[in-house]
Amino acid sequence: MSRASGPTYLLTAEVGHPFIAMVLHLVEKQEVRSVCDFGGGANPVLSLDDIQRLGLRYLVVDASAEELAKTPPGYWTRALDLPTAPPVDLGGERFDLVVSKFVAEHVEDPAAFHTAVWDALRPGGFAAHFFPTLPSLPFVANRLLNGRESRRLIDLLQPGLRDRSGPFRKFRAYYRWCRGPSRRQYRRFESQGFEVVDYVVLVGHRYYERFPAVQRAVDRVSRRAICLRQPALSTYAWVVLRRPRL
Repeated sequence: MSRASGPTYLLTAEVGHPFIAMVLHLVEKQEVRSVCDFGGGANPVLSLDDIQRLGLRYLVVDASAEELAKTPPGYWTRALDLPTAPPVDLGGERFDLVVSKFVAEHVEDPAAFHTAVWDALRPGGFAAHFFPTLPSLPFVANRLLNGRESRRLIDLLQPGLRDRSGPFRKFRAYYRWCRGPSRRQYRRFESQGFEVVDYVVLVGHRYYERFPAVQRAVDRVSRRAICLRQPALSTYAWVVLRRPRL
C-alpha cells in the first residue's frame, strides 16, 4: 500500500470525534485480530463491548502503573515504558494493530516511540495515532507555560476535568512530531520504515465552551480556515501507518 493520495480535512465542530469509528472500520476491513493500545492507561481506545463483539485480543500498555490502576476492569494490561526500552518486550507477541489516542504529544523521543510501535507490529500490521497539533493556540500555550501556569489554564477552561486522581490526568506535553500533514511529517514517519496510509486533519476545537462568544468566534474562523487546507491550521490529526510485509 503506497502513501496516501492526500490528507482529509474535517471540521471538529461538525464531526465530533470520529477516530474510534475509523479504528473500528480498520479492524473490520483489515481483519484485525490483535490490538496493542499504547498509553491507553485509564482511557483505552476501544471499549470492552467492541473488543468482545469483534473477538479481539487487546492489550493496554502504559508506562504508569498509577494510570493502569484506573483501567476499567476486564482489560489485559501491562506496565511498560515504551519509548525508552525498545525493542518492546511483549513476550514475543506481535500485533495486527497498534493504536494510541492523546499519547504522542507526551512523548519526549518520538523516534524511539515509533520504533517501539514498529517492534510491536507484525509485518503488514497497522498503526493509528490521534494527537493534537501545533501551532494550534491552545497547545502552543500548554507547551510554553510552566507546570503551575498550565495547570491554571486547564482549570479555567476545563474545571475539575484533569484532576490527578481522575481518568484525564494532565501530563507534561512536548508535541514533538505532532503536526499536520506536511512533507516533513511524511518524511518523519517514512524514515521509521512506515508507509503512510492515511492522514486526517481536524480544524477547530471546543476549549472555549465556557465562553460562548469566544467559542462562536473560533468556530467562524475554523469554518473559513478549513477551506484553505493548510497543515499549519490543523488542531488535531490522526495518521494511519503500515509496517511493510517485507
